[in-house]
Amino acid sequence: MNIYLIYAVAISSLSSLLAAIFCALKPSLVSRAIVYTFATLNLSAIFWLYSYGLGISTYTLSILIIFLSINFIRYGSSRIDRGTMANSIWFNTALLLLGLSLIFSLEIQLTQFLNFSLFIDSVIGISFVGSVTAAVNIIRTIAKSRLYKTPKLTSAQKPTVTVAIAARNEDKALSECLNNVLSSDYEKMEVLVLDDCSTDGTGSLMRFYANHGVRFISGQEPPLGWLGQNWTYERLLQEASGEYIMFLGVDTKISSRTISRTVQFAKFYTYKMISVQPMFLHLDFWPQLLQPLRLLWQTTFRSLLKRPPVSGGLWMIEKKSLEDYGGFKDLAKVVNPEKNLATHLYTSDSYFYAFANADDGVISRKRLTSLWDSAIRSYYPHTGRNPALVCYTILLTLAALLAPALGLYQAITTGQYTISVILGVIASVIWWISHLILVTRVSPSGWFLALFNLPIMIVVEVFLIITSLFKYEFGEVKWKGRNICWLDKEEQLKLDAWQKMQQDIKS
Repeated sequence: MNIYLIYAVAISSLSSLLAAIFCALKPSLVSRAIVYTFATLNLSAIFWLYSYGLGISTYTLSILIIFLSINFIRYGSSRIDRGTMANSIWFNTALLLLGLSLIFSLEIQLTQFLNFSLFIDSVIGISFVGSVTAAVNIIRTIAKSRLYKTPKLTSAQKPTVTVAIAARNEDKALSECLNNVLSSDYEKMEVLVLDDCSTDGTGSLMRFYANHGVRFISGQEPPLGWLGQNWTYERLLQEASGEYIMFLGVDTKISSRTISRTVQFAKFYTYKMISVQPMFLHLDFWPQLLQPLRLLWQTTFRSLLKRPPVSGGLWMIEKKSLEDYGGFKDLAKVVNPEKNLATHLYTSDSYFYAFANADDGVISRKRLTSLWDSAIRSYYPHTGRNPALVCYTILLTLAALLAPALGLYQAITTGQYTISVILGVIASVIWWISHLILVTRVSPSGWFLALFNLPIMIVVEVFLIITSLFKYEFGEVKWKGRNICWLDKEEQLKLDAWQKMQQDIKS
């Protein structure tokens, strides 16, 4: 009976509105007991959904209700100040309630007056459009995103380049990385290595490579309000003397011609920033089977979102442009600051993203734990630490990639093969081909894994998004031994006092 569905939506909506009003008007009284009470009341709505019956709509409503409860619980944490809580509770609650109302309205109308399959048909249509968009953008990106051969620069035309490397407890990888950098054929180059408070044998490499022209900088623990990686970038910027700075990951290997090709391309086309996606030439089974879908989303929606793909393994930026931006001071707490810089320069057509090929000589090798740690570190911050956007990201991922399969299953069970089923099959094939093209371009040795691992990667993607949310809100996110997701109360008080002092000095 529809009365059960009405009970479920009514309970969830009322408890959500009460929680939003309470958190906004009385933030000083918010406690764990209060938000747990609201969350429990909200989750009780799932009982009535179960009584109503199982289906795509009830599954979707359940996900929305669960994320509403997560949204309440996070406000009982000491990690969110009262001002942020009062300002953001309305936005999160409104977004989730909007989806709840929409799905409820569709369910009532489609089951009462129309055929419920229309709901699936609509989602399949969206998936079909998304698959075509993905295929077009991936083909265009791969075709255009390469370092074309450009005229060589004369000695007078060549700018100076600083190769900047931040290393923390990576002595073995650092040695191989430096050997590759020092074999470069680019003569106007300095090499800076910042030892980010390593506790292994990284320091012993200093004496050996110092004789080969490498300048080492002793690292310091980041100040309050700075992420460790961003602080190392700022220190390297301060020490760099080159006209261009090439930030290089320790696990990224380059050839003798990489720097020359990148600089020549940047000068010829007047790009202020370039990042190069390394190739994965080795067949590492688990990392390539269970990798996240980040690159697929970046290349699919780069034009729509105006957020171009960025590779953190190798990116080069004009020093003056970086200084004009203010360095990394405004990006002190931003995860993946290179994304913000690339987005800023992309609007003026001053940024270029390239897929490495054999001539570029940029390769990398990632462990599964490294891929997953990087995804967990970046996913939740990229949604603005907003549970509502995480919820919709999950729903859109499942709808775009799994809806065609659901349509096909429905057709097989009912024996009705409609135009939407045909579109669903075509959408699935296009998604699979797009995925295969991209994987083959980046990791030629793992092309056969791409033939069957897309469903596995969808599950992995959803798992990583949810894990990122829970670790940022209720746990710790470790990056190279440092917790980057929150400050304890004592550290936060120190940071607030320091920021107030800076404001008083300016005024």
